[in-house]
Amino acid sequence: MSAAGLCAVVVVVFFLAFYLLHRYGDLRKQHRLVLLGTLLSWYLCFLIVFILPLDVSTTIYNQCIHDNSNHTPSQTQGAASNTIEKRILGSASCGKNRQYHVQIESAQGGKSCGGALLNTRWVITASHCAEQTVTVKLGINNDVSIFTKAFSWLKGNSKKHKQTILAKQQHTFKDEEGNAHDIMLIHLNEDMSAKLPTISLPSGACTKLEPKAKVQIGGMGAKAKGGKPVGEVRCAATEITECGENDKPDSKYSKGESTICAFKAGVESCFGDAGSAVEYDGHLQGIIVSQPVDTCAKSIVMLDICQYMELLLPFMQSYARSGAFSIVGKVKTALIENAIYYGTYLLIFIFLLIYVSAHLKLRLTWYTIGITAANTWGLFLLVLLLGYGLVEIPRSYWFSSSNSFLLAKTYFKVAKLATEKASAEEDLADVMEEVADLNESVRFNHSLRKCVDTILTKCPIRYQEEMGRNLESSHCQGASFPTKSGLIKLHEKVISAVQRHNQTQVQWSLLLDKAFHLEDIAKSQSSSVRIITKTFSPIYLGWVRRFIYTPTVEWYWECAFRKTFCRLLAVLLSLLSVAVVWSECTFFSAQPILSLFAVFVQKAEQHYNYILIEMVCFVSILFMCVCVYSTVFRIRVFNYYHLVPHHQTDAYSLLFSGMLFCRLTPPLCLNFLGLIHLDSAISHQDRIQTSYTSIMGSMRLLPVIADGFYIYYPMLVVLLCIATIYKLGSRFLNLLGFYQFITDNEFTSELVDEGKELIRRERRIRQRAEDGQNRRWAWRERCRVQATSERSLADYSELDENTPETEMRKSVNRSNGNIEQHTGLLQDNSSDDSFPNRRSAAEQYLSFSPSLKGLFDDV
Repeated sequence: MSAAGLCAVVVVVFFLAFYLLHRYGDLRKQHRLVLLGTLLSWYLCFLIVFILPLDVSTTIYNQCIHDNSNHTPSQTQGAASNTIEKRILGSASCGKNRQYHVQIESAQGGKSCGGALLNTRWVITASHCAEQTVTVKLGINNDVSIFTKAFSWLKGNSKKHKQTILAKQQHTFKDEEGNAHDIMLIHLNEDMSAKLPTISLPSGACTKLEPKAKVQIGGMGAKAKGGKPVGEVRCAATEITECGENDKPDSKYSKGESTICAFKAGVESCFGDAGSAVEYDGHLQGIIVSQPVDTCAKSIVMLDICQYMELLLPFMQSYARSGAFSIVGKVKTALIENAIYYGTYLLIFIFLLIYVSAHLKLRLTWYTIGITAANTWGLFLLVLLLGYGLVEIPRSYWFSSSNSFLLAKTYFKVAKLATEKASAEEDLADVMEEVADLNESVRFNHSLRKCVDTILTKCPIRYQEEMGRNLESSHCQGASFPTKSGLIKLHEKVISAVQRHNQTQVQWSLLLDKAFHLEDIAKSQSSSVRIITKTFSPIYLGWVRRFIYTPTVEWYWECAFRKTFCRLLAVLLSLLSVAVVWSECTFFSAQPILSLFAVFVQKAEQHYNYILIEMVCFVSILFMCVCVYSTVFRIRVFNYYHLVPHHQTDAYSLLFSGMLFCRLTPPLCLNFLGLIHLDSAISHQDRIQTSYTSIMGSMRLLPVIADGFYIYYPMLVVLLCIATIYKLGSRFLNLLGFYQFITDNEFTSELVDEGKELIRRERRIRQRAEDGQNRRWAWRERCRVQATSERSLADYSELDENTPETEMRKSVNRSNGNIEQHTGLLQDNSSDDSFPNRRSAAEQYLSFSPSLKGLFDDV
C-alpha cells in the first residue's frame, strides 16, 4: 500500500468516526470534552483495525527479506531517527511546539512547576507541584498574533489564562492500598477555548517504553536553585534508559512500576521542570517528577502515563454525569462509580496475583499482570458479542428482503415504544411536579436557590414558563426545605427524565415514518405505473431524490432488486461467519494448519502476492469488526446504556461506548493475528513479529492464560452461535417480561396487532392535520385573490372621478350621507347594547366586517 493509500485510509476512517458521532451525538449541545473523548476513542480503534492488514503484509515482506538475506534492514528506521534527531536535538526554544505547556506556581511563592493541558477543563502535572493553592498559567507558548492577544484581553478572556486553583480541585492518584502517586489531575475553574492547543493521550493500547526510545521533554526551569523560570519554553530530546538505585520519586510517593528514566549527555532536568509533559510520537507518554537538590538532574525520572490512562476517561465521564452541584461532589460520585465498574478488573487481577504467587519462578511485573487482566476481560466480552453478531447480521439481511417481515417487526416496535413513550411522559410529569414544589418552597433569598436555578435550566421550556407563572401567584408558607443531597438526587432525575422523554419522542416520530414508508411499498408492489405512491409527501426533496433516486428508481429497488440483493449478501456473510467459527475452533493447530484465514494468508505468502494478503486480512478483520461493533451499537442495558441515533444519545452512553471500543479492539486484533498464525504464541515459529504485537505483546504472557483461556475460550463462540440461531436469549428475556420479536410467539402477534392499530390511528391524525393545513392554504389563496380583485376595482374607479356622472353621484352621496350618519349612530348605540363584544371602528371590536362576511359566505 502506498503512502497515498495510507493517507486515504486515515482520512476515510476519520470521517467514518465523525459521521457516527454526528449521527448519535449532538455536536451543538453536548460538552466538547464528551465529543472529543468519544471521537478519539472511535477513530483510533477504527484506525488500528484498518491499518492492521498493512502491518501484516509489511511483516510478511520483512520476513521474506530476512529469509533470503539473513539480516533485517534498518535503513528506514535509521532515516526516521535521523530526521527526528535533526529536528529536536539539544535544548533550544520550542518555537511553535508544546503550545499545551502550563506553568504552575504556588500562591505563596517559592515553587514553580510545569504541566500539560489535556482538554478545555483538565491539566495534568506532578502531585508534589501542587497540593496547595496554586496559580495556573495557560497559553504561555500559544502561537497567536499580538492583535489576537489584544482582542482576547478586551473580551476578558485573559483571566481564563491565569486561574487560581484551590486544593480541593487537585486530584492525586492513589492505588488500592491508599498510597499516593506523584501524578495529579487539576480541574480548572473555567473552560478554556477549544482553539487552545492540547496534548492527546496515547492512541490505542499504551505500553511502557523500551530502552533507547527517543522522547521529547520541555520546560521553563531555572538552572540555579531558587532562580526565576526562563522566559520561554525550552525543548530537548533524550533517550529512555534503565533506572538506577537513586532514580525514584519522592519518598512520600509510591514508586510502583510506572517509573521510567531517561539520560542523554547535555540534557538535564532543572528547577521548575517537574510536572512537564514527556512526549512520544506526538502523544503524552509521561510527566517529569525529578526534583533536583543542588544541581540539575542528569538522569531524568518520569512517570509513565500508561498505568493511569485507563482511569482518565472513566473518571472524567462520571464527573460529567454526576448530578452534584460542587466539584467535590462530582469527584466523589466519579470515584464511587469507577470503583464499582473496575471491580471486575480487580477480581481478575487478584486471580492472576494468586497464580503468580504460587509460581514464583515466573518473573512478571505488575505491568504484565495488568495487561493480561485487561486483555482477558476484553476477550471475555469479545467472544460474547462476536457470537451474537456472527449469526444476527446475516440473518437480519436475509429477513430484510421480506417487506412483510419488516412491517410486522415495525408494528411490534411501535407497540413497545408506545408503552415506553407513555411511561417517559408520566415520569417527566412527576419529576416536573417535584421541581415545581421545590421552586415554590425555596425562595430567592435561600442559600440553596442557586442549586434550584441550575435544576430549572435542565427542564423543558414549557415547564419553565409554567413554573414562572405559578411562582408569581403562589404564597407558600411553612413549606419544608430540601437538603443538599436531595437536590443532587433530584438533579440526576431531571437529567435522566428529560433525556429519556426526548429520546422516545424522536424515536416515535422516526418509527412512524418508517411504518408509513413500508405500508406505501406494500401498496405499490402491484402498481402498473411502477411508482411508489407516498401517503404523505415529504416537505423537502434533496437533489438525490429529485434527479437520481426518483420514485421510479425507488420502485425498482424496493420491489424488484432489494430482495435478491439482500439474500445474496446474507449468503455471503453466512459463509464468512462459518469461516470465522471454524477458524476460532482450530486456530491453535499449527500442524496441520486448519484455520482457513491462515491457509489463505500462507498461500498468498508463497506466491508473494501481498495485495491478496491485504485483501484477505482486510475483509476478514472488517467482518469481525462489524460483528462486534454493531452489537455495541445495538445492545441496550435498561436506561443505563443505549446508543440512540439522530443526536439523541446521552453523554454517558457515548463515553461508555468509547470505553467499550478501547477494551474490545486490543483482544480483537490479537485474536485475528492468532487466526492467521502471525502470533508466535500460536504458530510456535521464530518469525518477525508485527508492529502491533511488538507494542501490545503477544498472548503468551502467563501460561495459564496463554495455554488455557486464550485457546479454549474462543471455542465458546460455537455455543453462542447456536443459542443465537434458536433465539434462546430472546426467549429467556420474554420469560422475564422483556418482550422480544419472536415470530412463533403468541404475545408477539398481539403486539403486532396492537402496533398496526396504533399506526392506523396515527395515520388518521396526520391525514386530518394535513387536510386542515390544505384548507388553510386554500383560504389564504382565496383571500389573496379577493384582495387583488378589490385593488383592481379601486384603481378602475379612480379613472372616472372627473366625469360629469361622477360629480353628480358625489353630490347625491353627500346629501344622503347626513341621513345615513344619523342612522348609523343610532345603529351603533343599539348594537352596543345587544352585542357587548362588538365595538365601532374607533378601536372597538366588530363581530364581522363586511369583507369577512362575504368571504365566509363564499366559502
